[in-house]
Amino acid sequence: MYHGTSSKFITDILRDGLKSMNRQYVHLSDKISTAKQVGERHGGNLIVLEINVEKMIKDNIKFFISDNGVFLVDKVNPKYLQIINL
Repeated sequence: MYHGTSSKFITDILRDGLKSMNRQYVHLSDKISTAKQVGERHGGNLIVLEINVEKMIKDNIKFFISDNGVFLVDKVNPKYLQIINL
C-alpha cells in the first residue's frame, strides 16, 4: 500500500505515524500513481510512503475497504513506513 503526502508533513509522520486527523480513517492506495495524485493536493514537495502491510497484518492490525476502493486503517505506526524514491 501507498500514501502520498507533502514534504512539509514528513517529519511529523516519521515520528508519529499516519493519523486520521480530520477523517475517520487513514486512507491508503494500492497504486503509487494514486498516492502521487493525492499527495500532490497537499502542496510542497511530493513524498510517497510505502506501507508494510504484511507486517501490519501479522501484527493483527485491521484494514477496511471503502465502497470506492480506498483502503482504510485507524493509524499507521512509523515502523511500517518507508519513503519511496520517485
